[in-house]
Amino acid sequence: MKDNTTPLMKQYHEIKGKYKDEILMFRLGDFYEMFFNDAIIASKVLGLTLTKRNREKGEDVPLAGVPYHSVSGYISKLVDAGYKVAICEQMEDPKLAKGIVKREVIKVITPGTVIDVENLDAKSNNYIACVITENDKAYFSYVDITTGVFNACIVDTKNINSLIYMLDVKELLMTKYTYPNVKEYLNGKEISTSIIDKPKNSVEFLSSYFSLTSLDSFGLDDKTLIDSCAGLLEYILETQINVDINIPKITVINDGNYAGININTSKNLELIKNQRDKTSYGSLLWVLDKCKTAMGTRLLKEYINYPLIDKDKIIERQKDVKYLIDNTLLREDLRENLASTYDMQRILSKIVFGNENAKDIRALYYTFKSYIKIIELWPEKFSSIKTDFLGELCNEIDRYLVLNPPFSVREGGMINENFNPLISELNMILKHGKEYLVNIEQEEKEKTGIKFLKIKYNKVFGYFIEVSKTNIKDVPSRYVRKQTLANCERYITEELKEYEDKIINAKARLVELEYNLFKELSNLIKQEKDVLLQLSNIVAYIDVMASYAFVSISNGYCLPEFNDEGVIHILNGRHPIVEQLIPTQFIENDVHFTKEKNFIILTGPNMAGKSTYMKQIALICIMAQIGMYVPAKSANLCIVDKFLTRIGASDDILTGQSTFMVEMSEVSQILNTATSKSLIILDEVGRGTSTYDGMALATAISSYIHDNIRAKTIFATHYHELNELESKYERVVNYRINVEEKNSRVIFLRTITCGSADKSYGTYVAKLAGLPQSILRESKLILSKLEDRNNMVVKNENIGQLSLFDNPSYVEKVNEEKRNEELEELRDEIKQIDINNITPLKALNILQDLKDFVNNIE
Repeated sequence: MKDNTTPLMKQYHEIKGKYKDEILMFRLGDFYEMFFNDAIIASKVLGLTLTKRNREKGEDVPLAGVPYHSVSGYISKLVDAGYKVAICEQMEDPKLAKGIVKREVIKVITPGTVIDVENLDAKSNNYIACVITENDKAYFSYVDITTGVFNACIVDTKNINSLIYMLDVKELLMTKYTYPNVKEYLNGKEISTSIIDKPKNSVEFLSSYFSLTSLDSFGLDDKTLIDSCAGLLEYILETQINVDINIPKITVINDGNYAGININTSKNLELIKNQRDKTSYGSLLWVLDKCKTAMGTRLLKEYINYPLIDKDKIIERQKDVKYLIDNTLLREDLRENLASTYDMQRILSKIVFGNENAKDIRALYYTFKSYIKIIELWPEKFSSIKTDFLGELCNEIDRYLVLNPPFSVREGGMINENFNPLISELNMILKHGKEYLVNIEQEEKEKTGIKFLKIKYNKVFGYFIEVSKTNIKDVPSRYVRKQTLANCERYITEELKEYEDKIINAKARLVELEYNLFKELSNLIKQEKDVLLQLSNIVAYIDVMASYAFVSISNGYCLPEFNDEGVIHILNGRHPIVEQLIPTQFIENDVHFTKEKNFIILTGPNMAGKSTYMKQIALICIMAQIGMYVPAKSANLCIVDKFLTRIGASDDILTGQSTFMVEMSEVSQILNTATSKSLIILDEVGRGTSTYDGMALATAISSYIHDNIRAKTIFATHYHELNELESKYERVVNYRINVEEKNSRVIFLRTITCGSADKSYGTYVAKLAGLPQSILRESKLILSKLEDRNNMVVKNENIGQLSLFDNPSYVEKVNEEKRNEELEELRDEIKQIDINNITPLKALNILQDLKDFVNNIE
C-alpha cells in the first residue's frame, strides 16, 4: 500500500519514537494534539472528544487536542492518573518557517517531577525515589524537586515498603533486580514505576553536577548508594530538559539516628493518615499540626515518621518548645508573622525552573518582610547565616513591581512605570495614542488649511492622511503619496510614520521590556537561593516548635523526662487522638515498665479500651522522641529504638494471604527485628486460627520475647490462660481493664489496674451490637456449658461437630437470665410512661400491652 504519511506526521512519528512510554502532546498552532493510542487514552482520562485525522496507511488516525493556554490542568489530570507526559513545542515562528516547523520535546512531566506547584498538595512533599537492592540491603534515594530535598539512606530490604509508604512516594525508579522486592507492595498502588539501568561513572557525574572534587562532604561513600543517587538525578535531568533544578546537596540519613517505624506501625497508630478514609483527620499529624506554614507541616510529617533516638537532640527541641511556652508574647508574635509568609521553598524552585510569575515575587516580598521580623524576634536561630540582604531584596522588589501584579508575565502591567523611562513612554502611547492622533490631525488641518483632512488606519497601509481630490492642490511637499483612490489621495508623513511604528509596536515592546526586567529581578533573588533555602528550613523548624508549644498548652501536655534505666513510667496518660475526638472526659491511666517488669499481659472485654491504652503508650513515646510534650500528668521515659505493632485483623487479597497468614507474617517481622530497646504491641495474636492453636502460639511467642528479645511488650489477649505466665516468668506482669456489673448490665470503667480479667463479656458486647435475643440466649447456654470444668466436650460422630452434654441446671440458669432480662425490659417500659401527659384511651392501651407482656413472661 502506498505510504501517504504527510511530512507533519513523519515528524510526529520520529519524535514519538523517542518517547514511547509517554503521552506526547504535539504543539500545532494554538493546540496540543495527541494521536493514535495517546489520543485514545487522553480522551478517556480527560473527557475529550476523540476525532479522526486523514487516513494513514489505509487507517484513520485517532486525534484529540487541548488548547495550549489551558494545558496545565490537562497535564495534571494525566499525571495524577499515573501517566508520563512529553511536551513537544514549536521551536520557531510558523510564519517564518521554511517547510515543516521545527519541533522538540522541551520537558517530560512525570508524577515525581511535577514542577507546577499549584497542582500539588502544599502540605505534602512530592517524592520521586530510586532504589537498588544488593543482598539484604536497599540503597534508597529520594528527591522533592519542588523543595530541593535530596536524601539517601541504606535500609534492610524488608523495610523498603515501609519507606515507600511513609514517604508517600509518587514515582519509583528501580533496577530489574529490585522489582521482585517491591512487586507485592506495588500491587494496587497508584505509584508510577520505571526500570532503569545501573548508572556508570556515578561519582564523576554527581561530583560534576554539584561542582565538588569529592562526595565526602555529603558523607556519601557507599558505591551502591552513590549509584542510586546518580540514577535518580540522571532521570530527573532527562525529564527536565534545559531546566535548572534547585537541589543544593545530598543528605545521607543514618538509620541509626532514628527510631524504626514500619508500615504496620504507621498505619496502626494512625500517625499521618487515619485508617478509614486515609485523610489526616483523626491522626497524630492532625492533633499536632497547628503550623502556620506549609513548610512547617511538611517538616512535622518528617519528624513524626523519624523519631529521634539521640537524647541530646531531643532535649534541644524540648528546650525550644519550653522557651516558646514560657514566652507567650514571643510565641504569638512568631505565629502571627509565620502566618504572613508564603511557601518560600516552592517559590524558589519555581524561580529556578523559570516558571515563576510576578505574584510569586510579590509574595516573596511579604515573606521577606515577615522573615525580617521573625529574625528580630529570635535572632539566635539565625546566627550562623547572613540575613541582612533581605531588606535589600524587599527594596528591589518594591522598585521593580507594582503592588498587585497580574498572573501572566507576557501581558505587561508588572513593572512600575517610574522604574524605567521607556516603560512610561510606551504606556503613555498605549493609553493616549488616540488623543495624540487627534492632535496630529488638528495640527495638520491648521498647517495645511485643509478642513476635511482625516487620519485613518487599515491593516494593509497602517496609518495615513486622507485628502479629497478637491484639496490635493493644498497638500504640502512633505506629504508622501501612499495610495490613490477615485475620490481621494492617501499620504504619509515622517512624523506619522514614526508614531505608527511606536503605537503598533508599543504593546509588544512593552511586554518584552517588562518581561526582561522581571527576569532581571528574579535573577537577583536566584543568586541568593541557597541562603534563602537555609532560611526557609530554619523558619519551618520554628513553625514546628511553635506548633508544639501551642498544642502542648492547649491540650494540657507535660514535659517528659528521659532515663537510661529502661523505665517507662507514665502517670495519668491519655490517648492524644481519642481525647480530641470524644465529647466526654478521657479516662486517664498509668503504665510502669522497668527492667524487672517489662512484659504486660493485658486482659479485659472487647470495647473496654485495651487497644486505645496500648496505642496511647506508643504514641506518648513517639511524641516524646520528636521533641514534643506529651498527654500525661508526668512521664519518665527511656529511648525506644523501634516501635513494632501487630493490631487488627484483615486478609490481603492482592497477595492471596489469609488473615492468619498476614498476622503471622507481621509477628515474624517483629520477632526478627526487635531488640531489648524496642516497644512491642501485640493485640489478640493467635485469634486467626483455632482456640488451642492460637493459645499455644500466643504462649510460645510471649515466651520467646521474654527470654530472647527482652523488649518492653504489651500483649492484649482474651486467652486468660496467658495470665498464668506471670507466675512462670519473672518480668511478666498482669494488667486488666476494669468493668462493673450492675443489674445485668456491664459498665466499662476503662481504668487499668494490676491483675487479670476472668470474663470477656462477649455476649454483652454482642447485645450492644444488636444481635437477636435468641442468638444471645443460645450463646449464653453454650458459654455456661463451656465454663463448667466438670463437663466434657466431645465430638458428635453423627454430624462431625462439637457437641455438649445437656444439663438441666444450665438450661434453668439461662431461662432465669432470660426472665430477668424481660423484667428489666418491663421496668424500662413502665419508667417511660408520662402519667401527666397521657389520654385515658392511651392509658388503657398501655395497660393491655403490659398485661400481655407479663402473660408472655409467665
